[in-house]
Amino acid sequence: MNRKGLSLLFLLAVSLTLGCGSDKKENQKQPNDNQPADKTASTEPAPQRTLTRVEQKLVGVWLGSAALEDKLVEAVFEAQADDAAKVAFVDQAESFLSTAMALHFKSDGTFEQDIEQAAAGIRQSGIGSWKVLEVQANEILVETVERDVDGNEVVAQRKFRLYPNGKAFAMQAPVSATLSKCNPRLVFTLQSQFADDRTAEAGNTEQR
Repeated sequence: MNRKGLSLLFLLAVSLTLGCGSDKKENQKQPNDNQPADKTASTEPAPQRTLTRVEQKLVGVWLGSAALEDKLVEAVFEAQADDAAKVAFVDQAESFLSTAMALHFKSDGTFEQDIEQAAAGIRQSGIGSWKVLEVQANEILVETVERDVDGNEVVAQRKFRLYPNGKAFAMQAPVSATLSKCNPRLVFTLQSQFADDRTAEAGNTEQR
């Protein structure tokens, strides 16, 4: 379900015109490239270690985009109590679908990320360290540690569902209770496998 599809769905169901979405930027903090705390965190690489096979699969540059399940979106939309609720739901869905995210997992245990939500005019970036905590079948639990704009350490766990070809994975996205019924996720595709010298060298060694 894309943003255009959502708008058409709403226009077919109700006659009122969509209002402007509320400004979501007040709860978001824009990154400050001049923050010394962030810069310090980026220059503290994790201890050199041998990557596991699973971690080697994640090393590289990944580009992700937001996705929702079409049939679930239509069902949730129709289940809304009134036109106002439908407007709010469409606004939430369109805002989420405008989300794009880039992840760069490096072989030295550090990572970089960049998130943009075009509908809300928000863009944030982050840097920190990462490691795999657990692997179950095609699901990988990754722990990331980064610092926010105030210099506070933020620890998070993200579960990735790796696709069979190893070139894509999906990550569940935190959204509202209503939108969570539509299977919200960020789907990442691999852009560059050997994103740094150490990974490229390791890959060449395995091929010999």
